[in-house]
Parts: sequence; structure tokens; C-alpha cells
Amino acid sequence: MVMPLLDDTYAELQIWSLIGAATWFSPVFWIACSAWALALPPAGSFALSSAVCSSFACLGGYLLLWLVQLGLLLAHHAVQSPYEAPPVQVPRLGLHGRSWPCVFAARVLLRSRKLKDVAAMGTLLGGTAASAAVFVYSYPRMRSPQTLVPPSFTFSCVFGGALGLVYTLQHLLRCCDVLAFPFIHRHRYFRIRHSLPGALTASLQVTSLALLLAFVLKPSAAGAASSIGNGGGSSEGHSIVWFGVVLSRHLSALLTAFHAGSLWVFGWLAGHAPLSIVLTEPPRLVQQCEGAQGAAETLLKALGSSSSTLQDHTLAEFAEIAEGTTAAHASRRADIFADETGRLGWTPLAGFLVEELREFAGTLGAALSAMTGENVAAAKSSASRPPRVQWNVLSAAGAFGGAKVGKEQDRAAWSVRAKYYRVCFCLRALSGMTAASRAEDRFGVVLLCEPVLADVLASLLSTVLALQQYTKQESSFSSRSHPWLPRPIQRVVRLLGLPSHPTLQQPELCAHALEDVARTTTYRVVRTFGPSLVPLLKECRMPPALPQATTNDLARLLQGMLSHQE
Repeated sequence: MVMPLLDDTYAELQIWSLIGAATWFSPVFWIACSAWALALPPAGSFALSSAVCSSFACLGGYLLLWLVQLGLLLAHHAVQSPYEAPPVQVPRLGLHGRSWPCVFAARVLLRSRKLKDVAAMGTLLGGTAASAAVFVYSYPRMRSPQTLVPPSFTFSCVFGGALGLVYTLQHLLRCCDVLAFPFIHRHRYFRIRHSLPGALTASLQVTSLALLLAFVLKPSAAGAASSIGNGGGSSEGHSIVWFGVVLSRHLSALLTAFHAGSLWVFGWLAGHAPLSIVLTEPPRLVQQCEGAQGAAETLLKALGSSSSTLQDHTLAEFAEIAEGTTAAHASRRADIFADETGRLGWTPLAGFLVEELREFAGTLGAALSAMTGENVAAAKSSASRPPRVQWNVLSAAGAFGGAKVGKEQDRAAWSVRAKYYRVCFCLRALSGMTAASRAEDRFGVVLLCEPVLADVLASLLSTVLALQQYTKQESSFSSRSHPWLPRPIQRVVRLLGLPSHPTLQQPELCAHALEDVARTTTYRVVRTFGPSLVPLLKECRMPPALPQATTNDLARLLQGMLSHQE
């Protein structure tokens, strides 16, 4: 029986994943409320249990705040995306895709150039700001209005707006809204427990930065942090005492606001952590089929879906099936090789993987061609001028910092970072199925049906060669470029920032890691078939995916792998 796999089926799975994230978030939120209650001295009279049991109104207030946090969980789910936002360029102003104005516009303002994504970003910003303002204002009044000094309404609004602004900008600029697929799938409890200490530290950092921003936006709010009556302090002898009382009340109000703000930000982070963990868990739609029959059909339906997230999940499961060593994995691979014509299994599946790799290598090749063209043009222009001796001179920087970058370079850097997991899954799935065909392909589908073994090998070698050349070019380019922020400001941003997305690194670092994966997967095929691949590669009719490469370049790379020199 083949399990029907459609977009609405996957949407139903996403709903259940969201329910699971809310289930994990709820106990974490209530435990955090209790821990924060004990952290504000004196802890004995401020325990959450006494506050809850004091009145049903207080219990209703906490339940309402919990429901608000669940609503913000939906807002986080709305801004979640499978890829980083594509780069934005303004050549007339000298702005390339890696300059900070274009990065801000791409990740925060324009998003994926769709109105629903911009609306989701506005919902997250408005929801976090409004809920933070309400919580900062009402939290001390729910806890103990007799002993805690509550902040004023003006300061609560300014501080809450700053909290929402800082958190949303950090969340989007550091690509925390982008799914990060783990290569090792651990238990959900282990992953959530591992992410909570980072959420605690990040909540304190964001609250500190928001408190500083609140003072910058409205300095008068600092003096109005607490509502203090005009007592009879006209006597000059009591002026110092009165000043001390006022200062202590202001500090108490600021401490209470910081306490409430950090708790509310921790609720956002504690809600986003299980959400991102649940959404990156594979649905295992192929492995849930009854029996091995229908695995190829299920993969084809999933890869033909319009959802990029569903395709990534399917590719991850496909890579697991291709590299698996259990009997269940072998039976599903046998179902893919079962069709003698290849039209219902190997041909469309391998064709999808080969096309993804060729498109990726072509993107890197376009960037390499642009870099080479600029170097040749610069050499010709310098040859027409009288030679000048210049020592330790860097290339001119564009506006807002950074060396001059073209659209091809921006597109390639985005592809390396945004499609890192997708390309890894394609490499693993294609090499795993090709290596397994040596022992499991009874009908010779890989040798007879397109894409044949030579085409698969050429695609893998082209990907390795493209990543190898791109890493060298990008490393030399980054060493000559300027950072998009001065180093002191970068240190402050790292100190007060949330953890970034794993692939939000320099492009050459991601390309180097991806090159290691490409080499490992290509070595798997080379070691499986051995020297017999050399004459087979000469019969390849498919041109190399890298425009600068030729068949001889691929043959040299293959010979180096056979001799273990690469």
C-alpha cells in the first residue's frame, strides 16, 4: 500500500509538529516562571506558588500570558523559512549583496519578496513589542505590588518596544528563522535541554541591550521609571534622604523591569527552540510506507512538491536510505532499482539529484567566470598605463565597506550558505545509491538507464572541482576585503547577540566544509568501482557542469582520487 503524499498531508504533519512544540514549551515556560520568581529577592514571599494561590485573578493573568506566548509561537512559525533570504543589490549606490544596508533589507524588510513574509515579520515585531510592554507593566503588579516597585506605563511601553525591536532584528539578521538540519538526529529531549542554557544567556543579553536602547530612544523614561509621589520634602535637611529614596525606587523599578523583560524574552527563545527542533525532524514519510513497495513513488511525489521544506526533508530521508545499512534501507533501495526501464525509479530520482548538483556547480562557475573577467580587465587596463610601484595596496572598497562584488559572486555566496544542507543531502543520496548499485542493482539500471554511471560521476567530480576553485578564489577575495562593520562594533554585536545560524559564516568556510562532503561522497563511488571509471568517464556525453572545466580536468581529478592524491 502506497501512502498518499500531498502538500495537504505535509501541512497536517506541520500542524502536529506545532502542537508538539507547544507541548514541550509549556512546562519549560512554567518552570522558568518559578525559577525567575525565586531569583528576585526576597524569594520567600515572591514564590510563584504563593502568587498563584493568592487569587484566581492572578492565576488567570498567568494563563493569559501563557496563551500570549503560544500566540507568539505561531508568529515564529510564520516567519520560519527553509533558506536564507536572497541577496539584494543596488549597483547605482555601490551597494553589493554583502554590504550591511543590503543585508538588512534582504533579511528584514524584503524577505523573500512576498507580501505574506513581510506581514509575518510585522506580526512578529508588533506581537513581541506589544506583549513585552504589557508584561513589563503588569508583572510586578501581579506578583507583589506592595513590595515590588512597578515601572511606569511610559517606561513599560518604551522598554517593551525596545525588547520587541531588538529581539526581532537579532532573530532575522542572524537567520535564526532559517531551518538548520542536524546531521545526527538525537532525541528531542536531549536537543531541547542542550539549547536552553544558550537561551538563558541570550535572554539576559537581549534585555540588557534593549534597556540601553530604551534610554537612548527616550532618556526621560529613565527618570520616570517609577511613579513617585511628591512628598513633603521641602526641608533642606531631608533632601539627601529624599534623594536616596528616589534613587532606590528608580533602581528597584529598573531591576523589576529587567527581571520581567528577561523572563519574557526567555519565553520567546524557549518557544522558538523546540519549534526549530521539531520542524527539522524528518517526517520519515518514505520509511512509514507499509513494506518496501512504493518507496520510489513516495520519493517522487515528495520531490515534486511545491514546498521547499518538504523537498529538503525528503532529500534528508533519501540520503539516510541510500547510506543505511539495515535490511529496511536495503529493501527500499531495491524498490528503486526494481524497474528495469528506470522510468519509475532511478531515472527521475537520480535525474533530480544530478540536476541540483549541476545547477549548484553552474552558479559557482558563473561567479568564477566573473572573477576571472574582472581580473583580466584590470590587467589590460593596467598594461595600458605607465607602470607604478605600489606596496601593500589593497583594492578599493565599495560604499559602506567591502570590496566590489558582482551579482554572480553574491548569488554564489548565497547558494553556498542557503543550499548547504540541500547540496549535502543530494551528494550523499546520489553517491550512496550509486555505490549500493554495485551489489544491489540486479538489472543494471545504473549502467543502462540515464543518468548513467558516467553522468553521475561527472556531476560529482564537477561539484568537487567547482567547490575547490571557488574556495580558493573566495579565500583570496575575503583576505583583501574589508569587514562590513568595524572590529570594535563586531565585538559588541557578538557579545550582545543571539547565536547565529550554523551556515551564517564566511562563504569560504561553508564552501570548504561542503567541499569535504563532496570529496567524501565522490571517494565512495571511486573506491566502489575502482579504475574501471577511467575509460567510462571518457564516454560521458554530458558536458561538465562547471563552464571552465573540461573532460580532461575531470579525468585528472579522478586519477588523483584513484592514486589518493586529492
